[in-house]
Formats: sequence, structure tokens, C-alpha cells
Amino acid sequence: MKLVVGGLVGCLVFSAALTAQPVVAQGGVLNAASFTRDGLPGDGLARGGMFVVFGSQMGPAALVQSQGIPLEAELAGVSIQVTVGGTTVSAFLLFASTGQLAAVLPSNTPAGPGTLTVTFNGQTSAPVTIKVVDSAFGIFTRNQSGYGPSIVQNFISATEAPLNALNQAAQPGQVVILWGAGLGPIEGSDAELPPVGSLPLDVEVIIGGTTIVRPFYAGRSPQFPGIDQINFTLPVGIEGCFVSIAIRVNGVTSNYGMLSIAAAGRFCENPFTAEQLMFAEQRGGLRVGSATLVAGGGLEPELEAEAGDYSLAALTASTLTFVAIETHVTPIGTCTVWPASDDFFPVDPIEPRELVGGDLTITTPAGVLVDPDEFPVGFFPPGPVTIQSTAGPDVGAFEISLTLPGPGTLDEPASPTAVDRSQGLRFVWSGVDSTTDFVLMLMRSVDQMQGVGRNVVCSADASAGEFMVPSHLLQTLPPSRDRPDVDDAAGVILVGSARKSAQGRYDVEGIDAGFFVPIQLIEASEATFE
Repeated sequence: MKLVVGGLVGCLVFSAALTAQPVVAQGGVLNAASFTRDGLPGDGLARGGMFVVFGSQMGPAALVQSQGIPLEAELAGVSIQVTVGGTTVSAFLLFASTGQLAAVLPSNTPAGPGTLTVTFNGQTSAPVTIKVVDSAFGIFTRNQSGYGPSIVQNFISATEAPLNALNQAAQPGQVVILWGAGLGPIEGSDAELPPVGSLPLDVEVIIGGTTIVRPFYAGRSPQFPGIDQINFTLPVGIEGCFVSIAIRVNGVTSNYGMLSIAAAGRFCENPFTAEQLMFAEQRGGLRVGSATLVAGGGLEPELEAEAGDYSLAALTASTLTFVAIETHVTPIGTCTVWPASDDFFPVDPIEPRELVGGDLTITTPAGVLVDPDEFPVGFFPPGPVTIQSTAGPDVGAFEISLTLPGPGTLDEPASPTAVDRSQGLRFVWSGVDSTTDFVLMLMRSVDQMQGVGRNVVCSADASAGEFMVPSHLLQTLPPSRDRPDVDDAAGVILVGSARKSAQGRYDVEGIDAGFFVPIQLIEASEATFE
């Protein structure tokens, strides 16, 4: 009798699990490459593009992949329906699991506001709102989060096209192949292998945020439904380990990724050296220490200082190609775009192994700061700085000296300021050492009502005296919108100066590549990006 009851209960539980209604997360339907959130410029699902759906109870517990071409509208009991303007289409499934689905939206889907539902084993989710557009290109990135090192191949020959990486940099003038999704609709079925040929679109490649080149191919990859490839030649004059890249389609800019470019050889330079990257290859990884020292005035009447973001990490040879957000500054004369977070910079989902160092002390002419991880505040004037650390379990003791640059003056724009995103933003400065320094500019805008934001970061040689941020960069920012219960400003402009030399490098026991980046804040003001 107990066995029978138990069996009945078990059957009831099993039946309930099978018939549970799928749940699609609100805002959980995104471009599969860029992951651009709703409310940010460039959002929406492109006709014929690959997209992902996040939620729960949407499919089988173990991920099931499509078995080949043609793609099917149902996979493992899962189907996706999209309705726009009274027309309903079924997406073509690539994989399905309980928490995430991936599919290709048919090119014949109408553009406009609509809804999406997921059906699993006969049960259909509540509809969520979506927006279908003709084009919303996204760049695939190695961390699968829409920022950082991009999926780019360096074309050498038809049989040799290695993935771009810190230790596999492309050269100026070389052809590269960038991979993404959301370029636009095609003729024919998106369930089949797509036709070869550039799509009839206005496509531009933005290198370093300011240099624009035209691709010679911008269309579907002939091997993969819903995936696009863009082939172009790298311009001369831009180099570095973390050069930004974006694609603009019919005036709408994609997410920003990164690629490595070297004047010669396959190892990039800045912030890493070729020797460090070669060592990482030979040993199978690199132990990295990084920190940013920020000093300056801003809105406060007194100088303030922060010494934070001090991190020690052991990166394997593979994860080194995925992460480096904390160790880089965009190459001088270029710009990039990052997702905004509470700490200004995104946290990479690829977590390296943390190393444990000793106690850090920073000595300035105005006094001593202890334990920078706690973000101490104090006087931090220009001049010599000594950084000391006791030995820790993983990292040896060290002492380095560097010099904070002078603050200089921001002459333009006036503070506070309202910024028209459709126009360029001109920065003019004076009093910055033109022989040793460069100027960093950060523009942050957040739509606090929707909880989305972005940062635009540019750098320029101090000797130039001015820098014009192009309007296409500002248009990647959402309009600034304040929420009454949020204390932080929706829009911010930060300008600072830093040294061009590698004075902040250190190399001690337990660390293969160490960076202390000193930045003297020139201006910090609230701004409204309209």
C-alpha cells in the first residue's frame, strides 16, 4: 500500500514537472552576440538574426542542440512564437535548456513592437514584449557577454585564419574576419544555409572609436544560419592589445568589442610586453597585478584620492585572451565603449584565480594611505608616490616609485553641462605636461528608470590640447534619466591626466606583469546627455 501511494505521489510530482508553465524573464530576450539590453541604443531583435531567451522551466534540464540543417521550429518539445502586428512566426531553434534558449528569427518577421512566447511540452509562457527591427548588429565576444576581446580571425590564407588574441595579434593592413549576428534579413529560409553575398546595407567598421573603414564583405556566413561575418582591412596607425572595434549599420552602432593589433609579429604591446606574453605561452599562464590610483579635485573643495581596484590574479594562457579589462587603457588617440556598472567598469564573467598579496601602503608628500582595497580618502597632490607591499602567501614584497602628473585645467566644456548626443563633444585642456602625459576622458550616462547605462572612454596625447568625441560614440549612450530614489547622478563627465611612460610597471616574486596606473583627476562634473 505504501509503495502504491508513493508511486502515485511520484507520478503526480513528475506530471507537475512536465506541465509546469515556462517563464520568460522580462527583458530576457536579447541579441545572441551583443546582449544589448532593452532601453540602450541598438537594442531589439534583428530580422533573420540569432537571439537568446533567458528564463526558467523553458526546456529540458540538460541542454539539447540542433542536429543539423535544416533547423527546426521545435526542439526537445520547445518552440518559440513571435507575434508582430497580427503576424505570428515560429523561430528556428539552435539549442534548448530549462534556463536558456537560442534561435534564429525568420527574416520575414515584420518589424515593430511585438510579443514572444515559449511553449514547452504543450505549456505556453506568458507573453513578453519585444521589439523587432531590420538591423541590430552585435559582435560576438570571447566572454559571451558582449564586451571585451571579440571573435575575430586574422586572415592569412584560405587554410590559415587564427583567432585574434594578445598572442595572435593582427598587423595593420591585414584582412580580418569579424563574427556577429543581427546584420539584417535575407531572401529565402533562415532554416537553411544562407546565400553568399553582402547585404544591401550601409555598413561601417569603427576602429579605435574614431577611424572608419568600409568592409568588402558584410553578409551571412555561408556555413551558419543567423550568423554574420564582416571582412575588412585594418587601417595603418592604430596598435595595441585592446583596440576597440564596433560596426555601424544604417547609422546604428553595435556593441563595442576589442582586438589586438601589433606593428610586427604576433605579440601585441601595451599594456603587456611581447616578452610577458611569450612567457605566458611557454608557462601556460601569467600572474598579473593591477591597480589604478586616482587623485584629483572634481566637485569637492579639497583634493581627494582613491587607491582601489587593486587585484592580483593568476590567468591561464586561455583566460588571458578573454580578460584584461582592469589592466588596459584605451590606446592614445582612440575611444571605446563599456557597459556601465556601479563601479564604472564591467566585471568580467571569466573569473581568474585570485592571488593573495601582502599589506599595501602608499606614501605621498601629504601622508600615508594604508589598505587601498578599502578605498581610503585623503590628500593626494601631484608629485612622487611610493608604493610598498609586504610579502603575502602568493606575492613577494616590493617597493616602486612613480610620479603623479599635475592636474591641469579643463577649459571646455563648461561645467556642469548638457550634452547633445547628436553632436560631437569637444574637450580643450591646458596646463598638462605635453611631453610626458596623456588625457583621459570618461562620459557616463545612465537611464535610471530602466537601469541601463554605458561609458564612453577616450584618450588623447596631452600635446594636442583638445579632442573631439565623435557623435556616433555619444549616440551609443542612453539619454540620462534620474530616478528620485537613486543618489548617483545619471550623467557624469570625468577628465584626468596620466603618464605615457610605463613607470607603474613592477615585477616581483609571484607576479609576472604588474601595473599601477596613476591618474590625476582634472574635472569631475555632473552632465546630462540628451
